[in-house]
Amino acid sequence: MSAQIDILIVEDNPNDSRLIKRAFQRTDLNPQVHIAKDGVEALEFIENYFDDPENNNLPKFILLDLKLPRLNGLELLEKIKNNEVWANLPVIIMTSSNEAVDIKRAYELGVNSYLVKPVNYEDYYDTIKELSSYWLKINLTCRKY
Repeated sequence: MSAQIDILIVEDNPNDSRLIKRAFQRTDLNPQVHIAKDGVEALEFIENYFDDPENNNLPKFILLDLKLPRLNGLELLEKIKNNEVWANLPVIIMTSSNEAVDIKRAYELGVNSYLVKPVNYEDYYDTIKELSSYWLKINLTCRKY
């Protein structure tokens, strides 16, 4: 597991995860992506990633859907942000929900950004391009020491 993972995508819909991954591949950065299909799988990935002493670089960010089986996005976000070791991992929610209650709760739990999934591919690509530019180029993130 020592390969660098730039982004952890947590998305249960295979069409959405392919679309997101394809959009990231179209950017000039072409980051290394890992996809978790639900909150439990994502939690296991994070635990294993932090337990591996060869992983010196943390993922630059986690792209998280809210509507997930077994452990939903808000529950996963809460576990990440309440964990002393993981709390600094940037988490961006990208979901179909624009409900005020979801947005409010996500920010209360410490989400770094909340986005509503675009409807068409070109808007998806533009959103991912902006995410890549900011989170992979401009923003400085924590490193595992």
